[in-house]
Amino acid sequence: MAEDSATGLTRRLRPEVPMHLLTCVPAVCALGICRGLREAGDADACVRWPSDVVLGDGSLIRLGSHAGYEEGMYVDLALSLEGEGADPDLLERAGAWALESCDQWEARLRATGTVAGPLAPVLEDYFDALEGSNQEVDVVYPNGRVAASGVLAGVDVWGRVTVRCDDGREMDLAPEMGRVRPRA
Repeated sequence: MAEDSATGLTRRLRPEVPMHLLTCVPAVCALGICRGLREAGDADACVRWPSDVVLGDGSLIRLGSHAGYEEGMYVDLALSLEGEGADPDLLERAGAWALESCDQWEARLRATGTVAGPLAPVLEDYFDALEGSNQEVDVVYPNGRVAASGVLAGVDVWGRVTVRCDDGREMDLAPEMGRVRPRA
């Protein structure tokens, strides 16, 4: 499946992995897009947890996904570009980087056999690519309220982040619970 429009691009991926591992496909694809951007000269590109990509000029590639079953399991990956002066041709390249990254991830999962979680084969690279890793961040609830501040200290094999809060406690956050953003 390939749907293109002025505002976005959708690609259908069919990784042959157990269904419970599909949850991290957008994060794996974001990592691939970040790598592609860096190789193309955008040294400041990073992954905004859990699965958007920030370009050095401040533009943003948003990734969304929908998984299902139709003639086998699939993930529809939707990419959209936000930002003034953003190159719309970039989405085609980003889509290709995402597909390549997903294929490499699938191959690494197969090679290792049993894994602790879907991000295990790329965990170190993913954390290193995260915006705010080992830096001061705010934890922001979906309603926009800042819940806590601290250091983005880690990410687990399921894509949850750990923030070591200013008050000393650790806060684990799943993507549906909120976002982290660099502290202003």
